[in-house]
Amino acid sequence: PTIISQGKIMLRKSLVPSVLFLSIAALSAMASTVQAQEADVNFSGSVTKACQFIGDPVNGSLAPNNETLPTQLSSKGAGTPGNVKVRCNSAATISAGVPVSTGDTFAFAETTHSLSANGTTGVSIPAAVGTLNNVNVNLTLNNNGTVIPPGDYAYKIVVSAVAN
Repeated sequence: PTIISQGKIMLRKSLVPSVLFLSIAALSAMASTVQAQEADVNFSGSVTKACQFIGDPVNGSLAPNNETLPTQLSSKGAGTPGNVKVRCNSAATISAGVPVSTGDTFAFAETTHSLSANGTTGVSIPAAVGTLNNVNVNLTLNNNGTVIPPGDYAYKIVVSAVAN
């Protein structure tokens, strides 16, 4: 009985390391056949060209060139220019539309208007990119030497900013 039981013990002792070795070898073989998987994660976005008016427009005022016998009303001189602030993220053009009477109607001989910002003056001016454009809006109503009749004169100029 001792020899048989010693044989079982010997068999058990040699079987355990063999099973352990075979298990590790099988796992290693499976691990080497498993392929790593990859996936690309992409990101995208876009920014459109745009301009935005900042804050409310500041209205201008027209002052007569002479208190008694005026022949001109203007935002220059004793008057004050209107003002808008605009910021654009790309090249843009800031433009002034044609002045439209919103008060007493009178056919002035000459109506001139302009925008000025960043050292440039005109009816259309380029916007500085990425910075605040502080745009003054001027209007002059000229009657070419003829006295302007009494009245309440009011005008509106639409200012637009268009990204190029």
